[in-house]
Amino acid sequence: MVDEEEEKKRLVGKKRFILKEVFDRIGYGFTSQQFINIFLLQTGASYFLIGILTGLKNFLSVFTSSVLQGYSKKPETAKRIVVFSGILLALVFFGLAYTKSIYSLLFFSILLLLSGIITPFYGDLYSNFSLSLDVKKTKIVKRLTQYGLILTAISLLAAGYVLDMKKDGYIHVLIIASVSFLFSTITLLVYNKSTKQVFMESTLITQIERYFTNIKESLSLFTENKIHMVLLVASIVVVFVQTLGNAYYGVFIYENLTYGLGRYMNVALVFVLAVLASVIGPYVSQKNAVEYGKFPMLVFGTLLMAIMPLTFYYNPNIVSISMGVIIGTIGAAINGTAHGMLAMEITPESKRKSYLSTIGFIVTILSLILIPSGSYIAQIYGLRNLFLFLGLLMVVVVVPLYFIVVVLQHKKKL
Repeated sequence: MVDEEEEKKRLVGKKRFILKEVFDRIGYGFTSQQFINIFLLQTGASYFLIGILTGLKNFLSVFTSSVLQGYSKKPETAKRIVVFSGILLALVFFGLAYTKSIYSLLFFSILLLLSGIITPFYGDLYSNFSLSLDVKKTKIVKRLTQYGLILTAISLLAAGYVLDMKKDGYIHVLIIASVSFLFSTITLLVYNKSTKQVFMESTLITQIERYFTNIKESLSLFTENKIHMVLLVASIVVVFVQTLGNAYYGVFIYENLTYGLGRYMNVALVFVLAVLASVIGPYVSQKNAVEYGKFPMLVFGTLLMAIMPLTFYYNPNIVSISMGVIIGTIGAAINGTAHGMLAMEITPESKRKSYLSTIGFIVTILSLILIPSGSYIAQIYGLRNLFLFLGLLMVVVVVPLYFIVVVLQHKKKL
């Protein structure tokens, strides 16, 4: 009898666990960065401001997420933080709907930056907390990531349809996202206190201090190892290109591709293809990196990434852009996998943990310094010229840097 009751509780817990993931995916699909940046443009932001805000939001998200990697709390404490963050996130998107309706660019921008801080608290801490839940990881739960991407794609299309069909579609989309995150948070409240203590408690201040210590340790790698330094410069340029590209791709499609199913639907269709490409990207990259080697895949992945912005410049129609986005997404996966494998190979084992936990932040903050220059190009010379500049950066700067890495690695082995 007791076993039956326990099994029923586990079944209910599993269903609610899945339900939370479903609501989260709907929320993320309805608040795609591409749509948010279009709303930002409509609220009165210039191209320059859109680029700056995207860079700042990206920096805040990466920094918060990096710090939270080692931040641990008892399950019940983590649960309260996640619930509070979920409520705040719902309020932020509700606030975005209101501030756009009154064309308050200042408050829209502030709320946008706040979402960059809150989202990692909501997502990363929940990942830790979910480890303590007494939920059997059945096949359907294990496959939630794959199913979740499909649900995100469907939500993206639904959001595009609503935005095109409704005059005040942005209100509907942002409210749906807000309600989704709120319902997701409510499902988390039903979990009872976990008996699994999977991590020890630490304070946020302690973790920040520890994190900056790791940064100092990682910085020594770049002064001691020329290969690390060259890879760092290449990574800065790649992140710079990706950040600015993601800031403006949706805006460009919305402004220029006015035919087809609708402006927003065109944006949704293109980036649904990107979501689907992200599913096969890691598989292609891992298989080819092993078969062909790290250095050829680094160059190949970079050239594929360059195709994406260059397509927006040379042949900006829905078919070409869609193909360019698919190729660029797969290229990013190939580049990231090969880069990670090479970095692990040349990083001493004693410093790998600190390197992995801080490299994202170091690259993001250094690329942030360059963001105003790219935003200026977008403002003065237009988005097409910016995309040409971004594509050429990948070909003319990043590819030669990888050849320098090959030469340095060869000399090191001699």
